[in-house]
Amino acid sequence: MEKESKDPFDRRAVSGTTYAAPQEPFQIESRHPLIKFLREGVQPPSRAYLALDDALQVSFANLSGSGTLNIRGRILLPDGTIVPFDQFIQVGVTRSFNFVTFSLAEGFLLSLTAGIPTSGTAEVSTYVQVSLKRGNPATLFGYDVLMAGYVGQNRLLAWPQYPGLRPLDGPGMLRSITGTTPAAGADISETVPVNARWRLISIRGSLTASASAGTRTPSWTLDDGANIYHKVPGGGTIGAGQTSTYEMCNMGAVSIQDPFQNFALMPENQLLAPGHRIRTATGGILAGDQWTAPQYLVQEWFEDQ
Repeated sequence: MEKESKDPFDRRAVSGTTYAAPQEPFQIESRHPLIKFLREGVQPPSRAYLALDDALQVSFANLSGSGTLNIRGRILLPDGTIVPFDQFIQVGVTRSFNFVTFSLAEGFLLSLTAGIPTSGTAEVSTYVQVSLKRGNPATLFGYDVLMAGYVGQNRLLAWPQYPGLRPLDGPGMLRSITGTTPAAGADISETVPVNARWRLISIRGSLTASASAGTRTPSWTLDDGANIYHKVPGGGTIGAGQTSTYEMCNMGAVSIQDPFQNFALMPENQLLAPGHRIRTATGGILAGDQWTAPQYLVQEWFEDQ
């Protein structure tokens, strides 16, 4: 009688049981990771630590419209709790810097946004700079600028994701402006507001001559408030009782069959500083002649110089 095998991997059937052949040990073929991460004593998640004497200063200058500026963020407290915060600031058209400073709890600033969720009147465009400060709040500079740039309705700034912008960086705000109707016998005169920089895209106005005899010869001029640096003929003359439209833009050669639609060219990328003027100079203008309020299209920035 065959003896029972003591080898657990014996291939022979013993006592009605079949044993499998021995297997090779499992071999790990993948490479070990080259980078290791700490699981204890992890470093702070943010470079911005808010001490008890620190404060956030919001500096802002609004170009148009009115609305509510919302500053929103999250702080990691020393006990590990994450606390959100919201601050609301009413903004109106000032074109000069305003300052609002508020204190926060001690901890690490995790994230920060600035925006105008809904507008009060028309389109709102506000330049915003948020800094960490101590001491006098009525100065622009802090010891750390967290974010800077333009916000508007549903246009946000965020920290730490986005780089800061100077007031003259970026595409500017596109504005269609209805100017002032001149008095009878007077020319159009539009002035760039204080602390604004414009890029003039186009301007258009109509002149209605009175019944008094004479030929009117409009021109467009650009000046620095006193000295003309660009002057171009309006494109055509009109006589007594006639109405003609005059437009200045940068669009190359123009051929128009209508004698009462006149076009003039201006330099490409025409920038205008605060106090510069866009005017008509109408040769032969009479007391009863009337220009309409001009309509013009500009890009606008906050002037920081």
